[in-house]
Amino acid sequence: MEQWGYGNSESTQTFPVKYPNTVIGIYGSKRAINYEYTFAATSITNTNFFMSTRNSEGSSRVIACNWLAIGQ
Repeated sequence: MEQWGYGNSESTQTFPVKYPNTVIGIYGSKRAINYEYTFAATSITNTNFFMSTRNSEGSSRVIACNWLAIGQ
């Protein structure tokens, strides 16, 4: 099952539909192309995950992101 959404980093994102078993992977794409920040998904459950962006030094910045989750 695939699900997707949009939100600001440094926040918990809730899946539209609860995964019955487990999340296999989450892919994120930042929308601010002039920033060199990477997408990270942590604290992943079958209902939500925490989304953040970090630069190469580990500093965070709130950036709008699209995400895609795959699970079963």
